[in-house]
Amino acid sequence: MDILSMIDLVIGTAKHGKLHRFTVMNVPGIVVESILRRYRIHAYGRSIAVHDGTQLRSFHVNARQARFAEYLLLRAGLPLVGGLIDPRNAAAADHEEMPAQWQEGRSLATPIEALGDAMAAIFGRDVNTGKKVR
Repeated sequence: MDILSMIDLVIGTAKHGKLHRFTVMNVPGIVVESILRRYRIHAYGRSIAVHDGTQLRSFHVNARQARFAEYLLLRAGLPLVGGLIDPRNAAAADHEEMPAQWQEGRSLATPIEALGDAMAAIFGRDVNTGKKVR
């Protein structure tokens, strides 16, 4: 974990107390964070590792929001690594549509999220998909 991620993790812990760690496979971080931010869930302490060509991206969320975050990630079809918080969330992958957002847009960004948004703009990436914008 790099120094910015460590600082971000400290900020998340100070703000929320207990955090829960998620790991996804071969998914751009911008995609994961865009999904969560639409529902006012922030990621903290991001890290990435590559094992046998598989990208493992880890991040932490507020423990009180973890069950819903897991549901959203599964519903979006993202491959989670490790056991589920709530096994009933596994059925979420069968749904085609994401649930309605509580409010339009995304939540205000944390400093690291703002940096990610700026990098996406600089490199011409869509903050919702991570794909190149023409």
